[in-house]
Amino acid sequence: MNLAVVFGGTSREREVSINTGKCVLDALGKEENIYSIDFNGDYDSLLNDIRSKNIDLVFNALHGGDGEDGTFQFFLEHNNICYTGSDWKSSKIAMNKNLTKMICLKHKIPTPKWYCFTSKDISEINFKFLLSEFSHGCVIKPSKEGSSIGMQILKSDEINQFEIETAFTEVFKIADEFIIEEYIEGRELTVGILDKEALPIVEIFPKSFFYDYSSKYKKGNCEYLVPAKLNHNDEKCIKKYALDLHKIVGCDSYSRVDFLMNKDSNIFVLEINTLPGLTDTSLLPKATMNIGMSYKEMIHKIINLSYKS
Repeated sequence: MNLAVVFGGTSREREVSINTGKCVLDALGKEENIYSIDFNGDYDSLLNDIRSKNIDLVFNALHGGDGEDGTFQFFLEHNNICYTGSDWKSSKIAMNKNLTKMICLKHKIPTPKWYCFTSKDISEINFKFLLSEFSHGCVIKPSKEGSSIGMQILKSDEINQFEIETAFTEVFKIADEFIIEEYIEGRELTVGILDKEALPIVEIFPKSFFYDYSSKYKKGNCEYLVPAKLNHNDEKCIKKYALDLHKIVGCDSYSRVDFLMNKDSNIFVLEINTLPGLTDTSLLPKATMNIGMSYKEMIHKIINLSYKS
């Protein structure tokens, strides 16, 4: 099999993608017929590269933007190219936090209360209403970005109209659509899905105020516990919500669902990731390692699940 690892891209997560690509290539080592492609956004060039190398499978190591919102997947499907990860429809849904939360609401999967705004709405936003709705704190983040890019948290003692307006202005600098969401103080948990099975739950202990970009990708900025210490019912419930959302969205092969659990053990889904990070600080590899699956075995598992001869 001729396999191409495609990484890089043009999104704000380019550096993360390069790191994922490097880790995947390192795991595959000197196996024959492995090609690396640093994607620069030129689809015609990419197609020529894939065709000239007789690629049988593209390992999608992109993150954010075209690589994760269904655009890249649609391109591959349109050209009958096999690839890892979920199809373009599920990728498009999962990348949009507003759509994902609407699905959660429809299927009775708990998610923090939220409202979605676009740049066209800015002159009509009722800030007094938002202040009353989110008096205990809020999270403001782009609807279609990953890696906590652009995310801002306002706690209860910081909630006022000026702070919300300022946060909105900052988010609009990088996104034309964002959500304002109820702030839930509690445990940060995540569940990886691999081959329709929920992996051990990972609990995240960031050294900063929340699990931000630096916590995710800089070694030493975060600690983890795998598996998380949960009672049987909570663990069962969290895994069920993760598997249900994975299935409803239509994900394939692998994904990761992020949660919060408050002090009263109420569980909330934050989002689902169709291309969770595969770097040496990423969460999915930590979960597979806990069940005795090496990083290399995990990569081969993803490849085998995706390759259709």
